[in-house]
This record gives sequence, structure tokens and C-alpha cells, in this order.
Amino acid sequence: MNTLSDQRRAEMGNDQTALEERRRVQKLVQSGDELDIPDLVGYLDRYLSQGSSTPEERLQKKAFLPSGAEAAVGLGKLCSIGSTKRYPVKCLFGADATIEELLLHALVHSQNQMQCAAADAIGRIGTLVSQGPLQEAVGAAGHPGDKSASVRARAKIALRRVDMRLGGRDLSAVRSIKTLTPAELDNIFHQACDGEPELELAKPKDSLYRVTVTLTGDVADTDANRVDRVQHVFIQINNQHSRSFGRGVTINSDYIVLFTACGPVTEAAYRTVLQMNALRLKPESLPKQPFGFTQGSLGIFQDEFVMIDTQATQQVTRDSIYNGIRVLATLGDEIERKLTGGADRSEDEVEEKLIGENLA
Repeated sequence: MNTLSDQRRAEMGNDQTALEERRRVQKLVQSGDELDIPDLVGYLDRYLSQGSSTPEERLQKKAFLPSGAEAAVGLGKLCSIGSTKRYPVKCLFGADATIEELLLHALVHSQNQMQCAAADAIGRIGTLVSQGPLQEAVGAAGHPGDKSASVRARAKIALRRVDMRLGGRDLSAVRSIKTLTPAELDNIFHQACDGEPELELAKPKDSLYRVTVTLTGDVADTDANRVDRVQHVFIQINNQHSRSFGRGVTINSDYIVLFTACGPVTEAAYRTVLQMNALRLKPESLPKQPFGFTQGSLGIFQDEFVMIDTQATQQVTRDSIYNGIRVLATLGDEIERKLTGGADRSEDEVEEKLIGENLA
């Protein structure tokens, strides 16, 4: 009797702990932060790797189920379709796995509740890789199907979602675009600037580059009267940002930023600068403004108005950098003249103000 009583108390304790852990997982999912994905992977992997040979192990696996199933559903909400990022997991004997691979393992090697949760998640983020296992669970394409009617039903819904979303296309390759390394970016920057007499690329410091752009004076002037102006354009690399928007939509940003100073921040200039930003909404007005622009945007940094152009790292090319430098330098200078009444400020002083030092 004491043994049964002790066992029941242990089960009740495990049930309470399981519910608390499930609530913790729910809070992680509700926060919508992709940075919590490794924690969700840990909860799911803990359940999948838990043995079930002895009564004690089966009791522990049962306690891990609520949080593990909730984590599986959460991964479907927070992860990108076809994400190739891999995580170390114990359930696959220490091998690394993508989220999709981990969910497929849960679908194939688990019991009803976990299988249903995995199917729901796969329906949100699965690629063509998932079609085979889903068909097996459903009982399609000559497969007998899972013994549980609930699993078959959820897998059928997931399979329909994958088929409708992908339309026969395999997005696992589409989403795995290789990003560029710092060395590759450095090579591209030199390709854009080397051999261009008006562009001088300084040696980078940490993740920051500086390009000194010489802007030729009015071509109507004679060489003796022509006044060239100088504009510094900075390139910042190694920027990452991720945010989940739910339903498998996650922005994974690995980007570079080009920026240049356009003038000191003053109360009188706020309205003018905001109007410049919005000119692109009226294309017919752009030709009437020397600073009319559609690439980049204006912001405030270190008490300076700055023109900013953001480029996804995997899409950076020699031409995108060359064009970005030229556009920002020209627009930055035009806007600076507008805001300062034509003054050509010392670029070294501006550089000190923007980044706290001189890269020369």
C-alpha cells in the first residue's frame, strides 16, 4: 500500500512539474523571440531522448511530454520554412539536426500526442523533405498509415498545407542562400573601389570600413574655378538581427549598412528631413528636388543626420556596393549643403563625431 501511495505521490509531483514546465514553454512561444528556439529544441530533445525501458523511465518520459509537445508546436511558429540551421540533439545520438529533421523524428518515432504536435509544426514549416514521412503517417502512396486516427488526421492536414504552400517547389534549397564571409566582403569592397580615382578605401577597423569619395565640382566651371568636395561613406559589416512574426514567418537578417553624415541635428531641420524621406511617395516631385532619393533613408545617429542604405549580406555584389557608395556620397553632400547653407564641413571632424575616432 505504501508503495502504491508513494508511486501516486510521485506521479502527482511529476504532473505538477510537467504543467509548470509546459507553462514556461508557452511563455517562450508567446514572446515570439527566435532567440528562444534553442530552449525549445532542448525541451523537445529531452522528451525524444528519454528512455522508456523501465517504469521509472516511462514515468519520466510522461512528465516530459507536455512541455515537449508544446515546444514542438512552438518551433513550428517561430522557425523559418526550410531553415538550414542545425542544433546538437541527443535523440539522434549527438548528431546535429535542423528543426525540420527533429520534428520528423518526433513524427516517426513518438506516440500520439507528440506525433500530432510534430505534424502541426511540420505543416507550418515543412518542405518537400517532409512529404514522404507525412504520406507514410497518412496512409497515402501505398503506405498503411499510422495506427492512430488522430495522427493520420493531423498528418493529412499537415501534408495538405505543405503541398499547397510549396506548390511542388522545394524551398529547402531556396532558403539556404550562403551568406558572405568577412573576407569575401572585403574582396567585394576592394573590387568596387580599387581603380576608381574618386574612391579611396581605407584599411578597416573591426567591422567598419571608410570610403573617401571625391565629388567633382560643377563641370560648367573651369578647372581653375572648380571646387571639389569630399564625402565619407562608412560600411559596417557583421550585423545580425532575427525576429519571428508567427506562422512560420521569421526575418533572419544578416546585413551590412552603408551610411554617411548629412549635417548636424537641429530643431529647425527635423521637418525638412522627414519631408525628404517621404518624397518617394510622390514620384512626380523627385526631379524637382536635388536631394530626391528612393534608395536609403535618413535617420539620426550621434546627433548627426545620416543617410543609411541597408543591404542583405548574401545579396551584396560589387555593383551594389559601388552604386551604394556613389548614391550615398552624392545625396549626403546635397543634403548637407541644404541643411548647412552650402558649408563643406571637415570630414575628419564629422568622422570623430560619428564613430569616436579617425580611421585614417
